[in-house]
Amino acid sequence: LTEPSVSAGPRPRGGSPRFGMVSLGDAHPDVLGVMTSVKSRIHVELRDLAHAGRTLVVGTTSALPLASGYRRDVRLGTWTGSTPDLIVVDRSATARVMRVQVFSAASAFREELLDVIVPLGPFPPKEFSLLVGAVNSPTADLMLVSRGSTSTAHTEVHVLLGPQAFQTWGEQTAVNLPAALPLSTTFLLGHENRLPVLYAVDRVAGVLDVMQLA
Repeated sequence: LTEPSVSAGPRPRGGSPRFGMVSLGDAHPDVLGVMTSVKSRIHVELRDLAHAGRTLVVGTTSALPLASGYRRDVRLGTWTGSTPDLIVVDRSATARVMRVQVFSAASAFREELLDVIVPLGPFPPKEFSLLVGAVNSPTADLMLVSRGSTSTAHTEVHVLLGPQAFQTWGEQTAVNLPAALPLSTTFLLGHENRLPVLYAVDRVAGVLDVMQLA
């Protein structure tokens, strides 16, 4: 998609980069987000893969202290209009609450659009994979997919609705997979004919095993 290869620019000093893919419609269908933790800030670059990796937005959040015992996930999701805003989720292994913050791409990730406590946990990071994307509306929802034992003995999917600031349940369902999936399994949220689709991807004996779950 980026032939010839394009310069990535200087790499911010910080942790390993994390990546996300979003669409901005027909004009920018494939936008790559590169997110790097720089101390307590998050540096974000949005690059348009449909236009030779051209940089669309670059910015850094204000300092975001992480509470003791919490782990941070950073994702991209449509929150206002068609912009791929930054969604930051802090989760604990034991606490029954999560903190969710949303930062505007239009402000180069300086403006905070949302900062809420979600009391619908617990969703320990080692037991639930976190996905962000449109499930019930164009506004990004949170999807948590179980990685350990469950009461149904199957993999469970829990959706928290973005339009309600993640304070309300959407779908809560079990899918036809055993609860104890390998730790190597990666979950991905995609769309087919504009409907949300959940995929499980695993590498087995050198072969990628891709399952469409819903």
